[in-house]
Amino acid sequence: MHFFCRFLIVLIASSVVVAIPASAAAQIQLPEQRDVYGIYGGYPRPRGERLRQELDLTVGLLGGYDDTVRPQGTVAPPVDVRLQQSGYNGAANAALRYWRGRSDNWFSLQGRGYVNGYSALDIGASTGGEFSGQVHRTLGRRGALDLSQSVSSDPFFTFSSFSPLEPIVGPGGTPDSNSPERGLFERRSWMTNSSVRLGTRLGRRDSANVSYNFSRRQFAGDDRGDNQAHRAGASYHRNFGRRHGFRASYQFSDRQFFDYDARERPATTHTIEGGPEFQKRLSPSRSMFFSFGLGGIHVETLSRGEEQQPLTYWKPFGQAAFRIDIARSWTLGTNYRRGVTLLEGVTSETYFTDTANVTLNGYLTRRVDVGFAGGFSQGRPRRGDDGEVDQLRTYSASAQVRVALTRHAAIFSQYSYYRYQFTDPSSPAPGFPPTFDRNAVRVGVSLWVPLAGRSRGIRQ
Repeated sequence: MHFFCRFLIVLIASSVVVAIPASAAAQIQLPEQRDVYGIYGGYPRPRGERLRQELDLTVGLLGGYDDTVRPQGTVAPPVDVRLQQSGYNGAANAALRYWRGRSDNWFSLQGRGYVNGYSALDIGASTGGEFSGQVHRTLGRRGALDLSQSVSSDPFFTFSSFSPLEPIVGPGGTPDSNSPERGLFERRSWMTNSSVRLGTRLGRRDSANVSYNFSRRQFAGDDRGDNQAHRAGASYHRNFGRRHGFRASYQFSDRQFFDYDARERPATTHTIEGGPEFQKRLSPSRSMFFSFGLGGIHVETLSRGEEQQPLTYWKPFGQAAFRIDIARSWTLGTNYRRGVTLLEGVTSETYFTDTANVTLNGYLTRRVDVGFAGGFSQGRPRRGDDGEVDQLRTYSASAQVRVALTRHAAIFSQYSYYRYQFTDPSSPAPGFPPTFDRNAVRVGVSLWVPLAGRSRGIRQ
């Protein structure tokens, strides 16, 4: 739990990110994070039967400069120029979190809000917020149930080039999370997301999971970009010892969204895959993990154009994850996944996308922690008339340094780069530039205030 708190604090302080509950897709079972604590923030992870309740407030104040490289040539004007301008910016955010329970049974409520302003743009500030709740409960000696629900109001609109990575890294960990550094235009939207997951141990070596997720996004002003999705999944995992295992999964997704010409466009996918997992203990405080899977994905959608004929096809599917503890407080990880991406509101086509990312983070001292991340995505649309023609490439990179002043205050600096490019300028919707580049620098302060927090033994 401590890792989750620390990750949430860093994420809120460094950038405004829309956190969505866990995807219903079967996730690779990454090993548990190590208990490595810095000076700044957070509660120790609850253990055993100790009952704990926590109430804390995090506040972030930051400012910086965005250098947006405008596309060359004649391009239709963007939907909104707010996030297409270079200039200085300032932001503030706050999050309130309540957590109660033990390590095996707990619930959490979280609320957050943020405001962003930009220089030389006389169009006011942009605001957003989110409320979410999670429940984890054990069912007997073998089962566990997870529930989550969130509602958010978002001012930033980005398309999810890296969304295929969500089943591995989680929605909040993808490089194209909704944020001012990576946003394209301001389009106010409301989003709801509901998830349920049931897991059980079938024996000493076998376990299984089933899950369901429903999400809906509605944009203000018109239906363009509105979408909803039903996702369901089932997975099976077997251990062949302390180091080796095998995982197999089936994932179903049914999405409907309105493209730029206000036409409803469905997309249904079926994904079957399986593969081995390997974990090795390198030392008492270090471990290595590797997993990969192969299979196939079946897509049912509509072709582009006026007629919109049914379009059905199969594609090979693959994913891989690797993580190694370089030192006691340093971790290197990389992930790769193939999947189908719907660029909601940007283009009316489904893109079959290869995505990869790499992360490196750790502590220089107990006061100083750093993190680096990079991502690349390349997608091609499948068309019923001329096959795969143009490409969409997306690049992302970021670096952050945080210095703890006290347990309750820290300063940080962050750099991020984001770029997308359509090789065919006619692919995106009218008003969307075929290329977009942004360099962003942020400096700020993060505050963590524990308003209440106590633990007691089970008999008290």
